Amino acid sequence: MKNIKYIILSIFLVATSCVDPLDATRLDVISEEVVWDDTNLINAYMADVFNRIELVYRPDYGSINNEIIAETSFGAEGRFRGDANGYSDVSGRVNGNSTGHVLSYWRWSLMRVVNTAIAQLSDEESSLPIDYREQRLGQAYFSRAVMYFQMVKRYGGVPLILEVQDVSLDPDQLKVPRSTEKESYDQVLSDFDMAIELLKDKSVGRWEPNLDAAYALKGRAALYAGSIAQFNDRLPLKKDGLVGINSSEAASYYAISLEASKHLMPAPFGTGSYKLRPGANVEQYRQIFDDIGSGNDTESILYQQFSGAGGLTNNYDTFILPRALTEHANWGAAENVYFETITWFDYKDGTSGELLPDGSAKLENNIGANKFYDLEDLFDARDPRFGASVGYPGMIYAGNPAYFHDGVTDPSAASSAGVPTSSPRQNRIRSALAAYKLANIASPVVPQQMGDNELMEIRLGEIYMNYAEAAFGLGQAGTALDALNAIRERAGMPILNTITFDDIVNERKLELVFERHRYWDLKRWRLAEEPLNTQYTGVQFTWNVADNTYAIRRTNNTETVVRLFKPADYYLPIPIDDIENNDALIQNPGFEL
Repeated sequence: MKNIKYIILSIFLVATSCVDPLDATRLDVISEEVVWDDTNLINAYMADVFNRIELVYRPDYGSINNEIIAETSFGAEGRFRGDANGYSDVSGRVNGNSTGHVLSYWRWSLMRVVNTAIAQLSDEESSLPIDYREQRLGQAYFSRAVMYFQMVKRYGGVPLILEVQDVSLDPDQLKVPRSTEKESYDQVLSDFDMAIELLKDKSVGRWEPNLDAAYALKGRAALYAGSIAQFNDRLPLKKDGLVGINSSEAASYYAISLEASKHLMPAPFGTGSYKLRPGANVEQYRQIFDDIGSGNDTESILYQQFSGAGGLTNNYDTFILPRALTEHANWGAAENVYFETITWFDYKDGTSGELLPDGSAKLENNIGANKFYDLEDLFDARDPRFGASVGYPGMIYAGNPAYFHDGVTDPSAASSAGVPTSSPRQNRIRSALAAYKLANIASPVVPQQMGDNELMEIRLGEIYMNYAEAAFGLGQAGTALDALNAIRERAGMPILNTITFDDIVNERKLELVFERHRYWDLKRWRLAEEPLNTQYTGVQFTWNVADNTYAIRRTNNTETVVRLFKPADYYLPIPIDDIENNDALIQNPGFEL
């Protein structure tokens, strides 16, 4: 089992019978003074916070946060194969009376836990070692910044509660109104600045909140704020600054984002020590996700570790990898990829991905039951980021082939070749393409509740894209082009001679596909209506085993709900219970009763 640096909470729980010391309401069991004078208890407290702020892991599921899967559906990169895991929410069913949403993040009890940590660790009279106290305090500010960022990107302006509220006060004194979206983003950046100052010169691993992760997330948050301001005129519904930011603020936020990225990027862009890993073919590009944390890993900035069976488990391989291994008894291929997503990825020679390999005609007009193709020409010859992210016929991992076909032209040929006449059903339920980018195919762990592979949260590829977008927003087109071309060169794709905003949108879509960015990008650019109101299609394959060619059939029953993105949906509604219980809260526009 891997050497996990996270505090193993069960050790402490055994020492205190069945009492959970991390429950902020249980100070009747363990006094506050004891917790904040004991480094072991502080470590346990902060480890619990790191897990619960939900960068990746959600402990109440006992496995990977299902938002990872949901965001593929919301960003229209593909869809969850069933109607759960948030897929049904793409129908726009959320309204003022029914505000529940799979991506909801309204965590005030946890905010109190984090504010308690900030208050206690800010005590300069503490007996704790100074470096230790500052590190944990920096990580507490990091956690609060993450939480407010999670909320502001969903709701716009939110209540800013920065101290532990005295619950003995009159309830009316505890009702905090929403701040503006600008004020909320400014608080996020302020907290990241505090984290950066406190984490400087602290030796912290990449598996927990660290200095570089603070710079990275500060750059991401400032980029979001900058684009929200730049495209404020596109926002269809506004309300007194609670949603939207004045366009005059865009440049200042872009400048903040650019400077944060420079701390991480190598020369000539910045002063960082990270480097893009090779990625000019599928095997090289896969190492970014299959080799996290090794001595060769020069790209990951923040990732999560897992202990495996009996502890904190990473079930992502179980859910996401196509069924291929005999021990893969549950799930598999949970994220089905659309036909349209194939066409995003151009061929390595620069031919548009919407065309046949020779550029002679559109792909969508030249597929069907009687048209067979060699997938080495049709798929393998594309941008390697396609094959490194999407499973399709011919995929092999851990020495086993993953099949995706629903039939063969000649069953006897299949029998002679020792291959099945159809694939496991899981690999082709809605579309016979499987998103697997964040899984590990070098050492997959597919039995449920056993996975211990690391999971990527922030990597250098994103920082290059953040840098390019911020530079472009500041009018530095040449700088933006250089950063974007560095990403394209790494993938072995032709470089661009000029750059437009559409180029940035497109390259970000390719580099960060299936990494939980697309949905939020479309919303902050105010470009969500067209892609998120489209009904997408899937594919099914028939295999000519003798020739090793495939007929590709485009299917129109891939979507099981009608996608609907309303003008109000650029933000989520404030939960109705909170609106009813706190008359200081104002509902987001379009969700008022």
